[in-house]
Amino acid sequence: MAFLIGRYLFGDFIYSRAIRYKIFFALDRAVVAEGAWMLFLLRSSFILPHSILTYCCAVTEMSIKQFIIGNTAWLPVSVIYVYIGSSAATLQG
Repeated sequence: MAFLIGRYLFGDFIYSRAIRYKIFFALDRAVVAEGAWMLFLLRSSFILPHSILTYCCAVTEMSIKQFIIGNTAWLPVSVIYVYIGSSAATLQG
């Protein structure tokens, strides 16, 4: 929902804020070249918080299909992080 809200309701506001940072232009070029793969890598690397990344992707050339594929591809990684976190909680030192 944040992607759609960012694209259709607050697109101009988000774009005016995002163009202040050089990383946005790098993101825009990368999304044009790779799309879903780039979103998967950015979600996995924690360079940007998820909400900010979602809103930034909303004002790039990324299609909704690429956004959904990129987020779906990140699901197995998320499951692994949750499993590691829950396993670490059971360890006693």
